[in-house]
Amino acid sequence: MRCLDDFVHYFLLTDHHFLSSSCAITYYLAANPYAQKKLQAELDAAFPSSEIEADPVLPHEELKRLPYLEAVINEVLRMHSTSGIGLPRDVPAGTTLNVLGRTFPEGTTLSVPTYSLHRNKDVWGADAESFRPERWIEAMEEGGSGGVPNKFQKAFNPFSFGPRACVGRNLASMELLMIIGSLLRRYEFVLEKPGEPVSEFLLHLYLRSIRSTNRWLI
Repeated sequence: MRCLDDFVHYFLLTDHHFLSSSCAITYYLAANPYAQKKLQAELDAAFPSSEIEADPVLPHEELKRLPYLEAVINEVLRMHSTSGIGLPRDVPAGTTLNVLGRTFPEGTTLSVPTYSLHRNKDVWGADAESFRPERWIEAMEEGGSGGVPNKFQKAFNPFSFGPRACVGRNLASMELLMIIGSLLRRYEFVLEKPGEPVSEFLLHLYLRSIRSTNRWLI
């Protein structure tokens, strides 16, 4: 029952923070114009204007083949995970668990801190605190699957691992691809006050149409 309670809590938390992840992606792109322009160039090449005029929502089957779009989303999920604490696990009764030479008795609650895991410089490099989507494409040259390089497989944990990992992972990934891809193909995001520290309570982004000077504050 304890495990079920934790799972339901995590599921609700993930659903709530899905919107947070979408907003985080737009923030990081607005704060890093080079990445936004690079992503828009990839989208422009894949989807000519005539196609998006017919349907502004871009197809998932084609979006999932765009490496830089996937790299941007993964990098933001690394920097801004849906949960920074991970999903707790209990050591089963009658057993012990050995981790790196330390033994945990039955009943011990363990959790991998996603925030720390995603900023481990031994895995992500000296620039682990920086937003750099290119790290995913560079690492994929050494092999990988599902858009995640082999060297990051055990360290990238935005949806948890194992049989009780987030059941909505595939849906969330599809939605992020379609929402971010469709928005960035038509609009660009700019910070209201570039260069100024961002308040943790208030962030103003402008959504500006690429084909006009109209702006919307979100």
